[in-house]
Amino acid sequence: MNNVQLRDLQLCELQILKDITRICRKYGFRYYLCGGTLLGAVRHQGFIPWDDDIDIQMPLEDYNRFLEIAQQELGDGYFVQNSETEPLYPLAYTHIRKNGTALLFEEEKQSPSHHGVWVDVFPMIYIRNDRDYRIRRAALKACYYLRLDKETYEANKARYTSHSNRLTVGLISLIRKFPLQKREKMRAWLLRWICKNKTGKYLCYIWSNLSMKIPVAFFGAETVTLPFEDDSFPVPAQYDTYLRQQYGDYMVLPPPEKRNGGHGEYAIIDLEKDWTFYCNS
Repeated sequence: MNNVQLRDLQLCELQILKDITRICRKYGFRYYLCGGTLLGAVRHQGFIPWDDDIDIQMPLEDYNRFLEIAQQELGDGYFVQNSETEPLYPLAYTHIRKNGTALLFEEEKQSPSHHGVWVDVFPMIYIRNDRDYRIRRAALKACYYLRLDKETYEANKARYTSHSNRLTVGLISLIRKFPLQKREKMRAWLLRWICKNKTGKYLCYIWSNLSMKIPVAFFGAETVTLPFEDDSFPVPAQYDTYLRQQYGDYMVLPPPEKRNGGHGEYAIIDLEKDWTFYCNS
């Protein structure tokens, strides 16, 4: 991806974020920039120059309320993608996808999932202590593997197993022996259990795993906003401590060889043609 493609992709994602923000402001939903997007807001007042996505997190109550009205409010230009709207979607969080665009890895051309440009929306959950964190982290990993159908697994097998130990690979094989209907019931129960804490010492957000534990006090009642590109967005109240915990001395730029978006090399980036054009060709 060259610099022009990356910048066009970033601006497309920024518009998605603005449309999400419009809904959150209208209904009073809480949300925060997180991960590399938060780092970009603090260090660059916008995108990290080499970053290729936007991440936001929402308290679980606001996340659930947001999902109830998001598709209607966003309209036909978007698709709210999660396990409720796409039967074989394996993740436990939501993508807001822009229709009429395409962003695909090579192996995703065979997948029936929506592959438009997206913004990640992560639900935040309470964690009681370190042991609770480890247990819920393992449960979330099981949820991910329970949703894998044969076609998705085969298309992404190398990615699923390349960084996994033998126990994890064995767990994937065992889970996939259960019928899909049985796996769906197990997954739904596990997700409800993962999210059931009403209070806790920490908050973290659900993505492919669980983010690091952040003390609840970091998300104070006071609303803090920071500039990001040509707008301003909410961030955790103690964002400096948050970032130091996650990145260390975050104001120091990484060496050039580590300046990448983190998702790998996309096979298709098209902001004017729908993803179905490439998946059906």
